[in-house]
Amino acid sequence: MRRALALLAASGAVPAFAEAPAPPPPQPTRVELGVGVGAVDFPAYEGAAEKRQLVLPFPYFVIRSRFLDADRDQVRGKLLKSDGWSLDVDFGGNVDVTSTDTKERQGMPDLDWLGEVGPALRWHAWHVEPGDGIDLVLPARVAASVHTLKFHHRGFDSDPRLEWHATWFEGGGDRLILDANIAARFEDRGYAGYYYSVAPQYATATRPAYDAPGGYAGWTTQAGVSWHRGDMVYGAFIEHTSLHGARFQASPLVGDAGGWSYGFAIAWVLQRRD
Repeated sequence: MRRALALLAASGAVPAFAEAPAPPPPQPTRVELGVGVGAVDFPAYEGAAEKRQLVLPFPYFVIRSRFLDADRDQVRGKLLKSDGWSLDVDFGGNVDVTSTDTKERQGMPDLDWLGEVGPALRWHAWHVEPGDGIDLVLPARVAASVHTLKFHHRGFDSDPRLEWHATWFEGGGDRLILDANIAARFEDRGYAGYYYSVAPQYATATRPAYDAPGGYAGWTTQAGVSWHRGDMVYGAFIEHTSLHGARFQASPLVGDAGGWSYGFAIAWVLQRRD
């Protein structure tokens, strides 16, 4: 699960809802704060045969301003914008992996928490209402892992994607929001190597040494729904990731080239401020 994973519970448990470009300034700042709990089921890492389940509390927050959109799914900095496009800051990441918990990585070093950040060109391909429509997003991110407060550069990645958002129903204090996206992934050799290379000292009879190449890294698609009712927010998502055709599909660390993730969450909004 790589899409905007600053925190797994925050990004996986509630689906995305990115507002359309704000009207020309002045734009009022809107803030919502609360708490929630979510459950998510996902592969230990993309390509792993094993899955993980987490139930976690998380802070619920929404910030809409002229230069920043931040919520439980993503943090989007708006550097430049016009009627048809905007230049954003795009974030992503992956959770840590304990190698003893996966069949493919037994005896190999653990994978650390990994964060990604970089610019993204967003083209508003079709919009009918504020927040509803289709965007084409072209990001380029740098990735770094963190271990005992030390950062290590891991390479670069990109996931050009189409995002669709729609307010299906709104009225009487209720709001039902649907969203979906489809993305192709690309990684350089450093990024792919961090997850899918096998150094000679970790090779075994069933796990040969492997040098993962960069390039095409598969595709992913996700759909989600969120229901806003008074001070409560209910959300769910499902995601499929495919590594079929990826440059590193032959890696012995790819145990399952097609993985599913899903989750749900409930959040309680404690404070709203405009």
